[in-house]
Amino acid sequence: MNPDNPPRDVAPPPSVPTEPQNAVPAEPATPPERVTSAATSRGFGPLEYAVKGTNPIAACLGFLIFAAVVFGVAWVLGWLARITELRIFAYVMILVILGGLFVVGYAFFQLIDGYRATYVYRGGLVWTHNRRVETAAWAEVDRLVTTAVAGHDPHGGRLVTLDGREATLEFGAGGEGFRDRILAALTEWHRPVDFSVADTPLPEEQKVNKRIAVACGVLGVPGGLFLSFPFFLVGVPIGFALAASYGTVALIVAGLAFFVPKLKVPAGVFFGLAGLILIIEANRRLETNFVLVTTAVIALEAAVVVAWRAVWRRLPAPRRLGGRQSLARQYGWRYEDTAQVPVAGLRTMSKLIGVPTGARTVTGEGVLVATAHGVECTVYDRVRRRPLMTDPIQTVWSVPLPVPVPPVTLTELALPGISLDWRGDVRISEPVPPTRGARILGRAVDAIPVAEHPEWWIEDRYLMVAEYGVTSTKTITGRIDYLTRLATSTPWTELADPAVWQPVEPTRWDDDAVFSPPVLEALRVADEERVVTLHTGEVLAVLARVDPQPGWAQLWQRTGTPAGAGLKESVDPRDYDRTPTPAYRGGTLLTPELALALTTADRIRTHYGYPQITTGVFALSLLAHRGTGATETLLAPGRLTHPQLLDVVRSTLIGGPLPGLEALVLQ
Repeated sequence: MNPDNPPRDVAPPPSVPTEPQNAVPAEPATPPERVTSAATSRGFGPLEYAVKGTNPIAACLGFLIFAAVVFGVAWVLGWLARITELRIFAYVMILVILGGLFVVGYAFFQLIDGYRATYVYRGGLVWTHNRRVETAAWAEVDRLVTTAVAGHDPHGGRLVTLDGREATLEFGAGGEGFRDRILAALTEWHRPVDFSVADTPLPEEQKVNKRIAVACGVLGVPGGLFLSFPFFLVGVPIGFALAASYGTVALIVAGLAFFVPKLKVPAGVFFGLAGLILIIEANRRLETNFVLVTTAVIALEAAVVVAWRAVWRRLPAPRRLGGRQSLARQYGWRYEDTAQVPVAGLRTMSKLIGVPTGARTVTGEGVLVATAHGVECTVYDRVRRRPLMTDPIQTVWSVPLPVPVPPVTLTELALPGISLDWRGDVRISEPVPPTRGARILGRAVDAIPVAEHPEWWIEDRYLMVAEYGVTSTKTITGRIDYLTRLATSTPWTELADPAVWQPVEPTRWDDDAVFSPPVLEALRVADEERVVTLHTGEVLAVLARVDPQPGWAQLWQRTGTPAGAGLKESVDPRDYDRTPTPAYRGGTLLTPELALALTTADRIRTHYGYPQITTGVFALSLLAHRGTGATETLLAPGRLTHPQLLDVVRSTLIGGPLPGLEALVLQ
C-alpha cells in the first residue's frame, strides 16, 4: 500500500476475517516454470498456496458415465413398457431420456472452461487458464464476486482486477486457508466482496422483459415457420428445414442482442428449439443408434455455443450515450465525453467499480452535469476498461452537499443493525438506537413520493447512487429528480454536527412489576417471535392469543379476526417524532409507537389507580393513537371509527368507564 496515499476514514469490514484462519498450508506444490517466472518478474515474494481447479476432461467423462447410467435406466423402462404394455413406463422413459440428454449436453460444456490453476503469493496472485498466464498484485484487485448455493458458504468466485481481468477461484479445492488468505488480502487493501445474487427486476424492467418475451413469441415462432418454406421448396426435408429456419431465427435474435443484450435469452431458446428438432429429425432419418446420434448432435450444438460465446465475449458493448447528449441539449445541461470526478472516500471506492484504493479522483465517461431544483447533479459511467459485452457498466449519480456529513446509507437508515457478512448471509446485531440525525434524514426521505427509493449513500460532501447496466433517459432524469429533491429538503448543516448522530439515552421498560402476568407473557412471546424491532400489531395479536378472557371474541366480532386482518404482520410507521428517545425492553428495541403505547398504559395505570397494567389497559393503550400499525389495521375494514373502537375495547376488556381518558391520551 502506498504510504503517501493512505485510505481514508473507513475501517476494514468487521465481518471479513482480517487474518487467514487455518492458514498454515502444507508445502505448496512447485508451480510450473512460466508461473514462477511471472511471479518473480512482479516481485510477489514466496508462494503461499497452489490450487488446481477441476479437471475438465475428468468432469466431462464423469457426466458422460452418469448419462450412460441414465440411458440404461431408460432402456429398462422401455423394456418394462413392452412386456407389461403399461404406458406409464413409456412416459417415464421419455422423461428419463430427456434428463440423459441434458446430462450429455452438460458434460460437453465442462470442456469450455479448460484447465485452471491459482497460485497465491505474498504480494499477489498468478493464475493460469490452459497455457495463458496472468498476474495481479493485491493493489490491482478490484473486488471478489462470490458464487454460492443457498444456505451454504461460497464455493468459489471471481477475483476481478481494476482493468477487468478475472481469476476464477475454487474455495473447495484450496481449503479454508486458501479462502481466508484471499479474504485477508482484500481486507488489508479495503476491497469489497460482492455476492452474485440476481436482483429482482424493477417494475420498469419487468415491463420491458415482458414486452421482449411477447415480441419474440409473436414474431419468432411464426417467423421460423415462414422461413422453413424456402428450405423446404429447395428439397430440404421438413424436419431439417424447421431446424434450419429456427436456427436462422436464433442467429437473427443473437445479432440483435448486440444492441439489446436482453435478447440473449430468447436467442438461446430458439437455438435450443432448433437443436431439439434437429435431434428428432436426425434420429428419424438415420435410423441408427439413438444415443450416438443424439450425442453427436449435442456435441455439434455445444461447439456452436462455444464459438458464439467466444465471439460474444470479445464484442464491444454498445454505450448509448446519445440519450444524455439529447438531455443536455433539451435542458441546457452540460455534457462531456470524459471528466475527472471525485471519490469521496473508501465507502465510495468500494461501491464504484475499478477505483484504486486511496484514489481521490477517477475518470467518468459520458458525463452529464444537470441542474434540478436549484442543485447540481453529475451523472457518469464507470467502466474498468473499454467495455465488452460481458463487462459491467455502472451508472453513477452524484450530488454535492454544502457541508461534510457523517457516512450513512439508505439501508443503514431503514434497517439499523442488519448487515451482510462475507458469505452473503444476513446478520442481525444489537438494534441500533435511533439518533436525531436518523430522524431528520428519515423524514426527508419519507417525504419524497416514490414507489421505491434508490440505494443511495452519503459520504463526506456527496450524496450518491450507483446502478449497473445501461440506463434509460427516463431512469437518469428520475434519479436526478429524486436526489436533488432530497438534497434541497434536508437540513445538511444540522446533520453535519456529529452530536446529532450520537445515540441518546434510551427509555427502558424493564420493570416487570408494573405488568400483570398475561401482559408479561404476551411481551415475552412477542419478543421471541419478533424479527428485529417489536411493533404494536404483533404485541396486540400475541396479547389476545395468551389472554383467556372472553372479551376478545366480542372485540373481533366488531373488527374482524386478527388473522383475517393481518394484525400480527402489521408494522408501525417509522415516525420517531412520536417519542423523543429510543425505548428498549431488555435488549429489544421498541418502535416509537409501541414505546408511546407503554407510556400511555403506565399513565392510565397511575391515573386510575390500577396496581398493574392489565390486559384491557394495555390493549386500550396499543389502540389509543391513530397511525400505529395495530390501530390502522383494525380500522381498515371501515366497520368502526377510532372513538367507537376505543369504546368497544373499554366495554369488552375493561368493563367500566374511564372518565377523562381522551384528555389523558392526548397529554
